[in-house]
Amino acid sequence: MDKDHGTSQESGCPQDASPLLRNPTHFLPILAEAIDMELAFFSHDLEGRITFLSQSAQHVFNHNPKDWIGRRFVDALTESPCNDHLKLGIRPIEHAPDANGQVCEIFDREGNRIKIWTWRTQIVEAGQPVGLAGVARRIEPPARTAIDFEVQELLERARSLSKVEREVIEMVIDGHMNKTIAGMLDVAVRTIESRRSRAMVKLKVKSLSELVKIWMTIRRAEGRTDM
Repeated sequence: MDKDHGTSQESGCPQDASPLLRNPTHFLPILAEAIDMELAFFSHDLEGRITFLSQSAQHVFNHNPKDWIGRRFVDALTESPCNDHLKLGIRPIEHAPDANGQVCEIFDREGNRIKIWTWRTQIVEAGQPVGLAGVARRIEPPARTAIDFEVQELLERARSLSKVEREVIEMVIDGHMNKTIAGMLDVAVRTIESRRSRAMVKLKVKSLSELVKIWMTIRRAEGRTDM
């Protein structure tokens, strides 16, 4: 037996875990029957050690369910702030089930970050809480649209500008002429013209109207309101 976790070397499951936690599917028969590749059914003891994990978890978490038995769920968590409530320890649900669910982020077996949504309910045996059981589903990132890719490309173009090139473009967008900008920056007009020309090449624009249009998009994408 693993003295640190009180687990069986043969199964990995904590030997002191309630039989109800070792095979809890009969608590939620409708859910158990409905489990498919989109939902994972799990249970853990009050110390957070996994006692049961459905085979569908291989798809949901991208982990082998057998590898999780006896392990603490928090060991798979990332450093994301959304996990703070779990890293503080497993808190029993005293009354109603966790109807609203909770979001957390874990590392899968390949080291990728995935977000999951879990719903839990407390398991009571002989009047005493023995652990929690629940379901989890993976939160898929929203599909990127053609507009998303276009905006991302514009942001990459903007990042390619040097500091002085961007400075000139900002002043042009704000309505200043080359001569005025040169005076404000205390450089030659030819220098401003050169910086502006290089910036427009990097931004792939050929006219002032086109420059204004894409720079407004860039400002919005950067979360700026100075438009």
